[in-house]
Amino acid sequence: MYGKPEEKMGWNAQPTRMITFEDVEVDAQWLLGNEGDGFKMAMQGLDGGRINIATCSIGTAQQALNTARDYMQEREQFGKPLAAFQALQFKLADMATELVAARQMVRLAAFKLDNNDADKTTYCAMAKRFATDVGFKVCNDALQLHGGYGYIKEYPLSAMSGMCGSTRYWKAPTRSCDSLSAGVYWPMNAKCYNPRIGDAR
Repeated sequence: MYGKPEEKMGWNAQPTRMITFEDVEVDAQWLLGNEGDGFKMAMQGLDGGRINIATCSIGTAQQALNTARDYMQEREQFGKPLAAFQALQFKLADMATELVAARQMVRLAAFKLDNNDADKTTYCAMAKRFATDVGFKVCNDALQLHGGYGYIKEYPLSAMSGMCGSTRYWKAPTRSCDSLSAGVYWPMNAKCYNPRIGDAR
């Protein structure tokens, strides 16, 4: 049974509904894997999902950066374009640098996932956490560079900020990803959502 369509701050191109199962019985021939392994299998599927969400965030933030760059060349203050102010040039440079770092981290995680490395889950969590935080920050910085225009729906920055804000919660919130990453150094923290541990807690 499907619930009502949820109204969200962002990611509205993809509908979200609650699904409820009541008194559902599935024949044993349709069992995937071993009985009791369902949660573990679902968590393993999140690795690729986290790469996907991280990539969406980076792509949206890159477009926000490009939009801010173009706007700064058009908008003038004190008789010259915003792009002529060194402080704003430095801000764009910081945004671009952060995006390059996030993109490289996602590529590393994807490489580990493709090669089934033992630490792939940890790196996918790290990449998702870092890329979505950076994406949200870059979108917010781009919005700030637009000033009040950034909040007007005629400009795309408000939609981009909502989109990147939502990516921080898909496929595990930021703090859950931190819990996975911390498991590298403190294994007791990695029991939740980590298929490498061998339990489904």
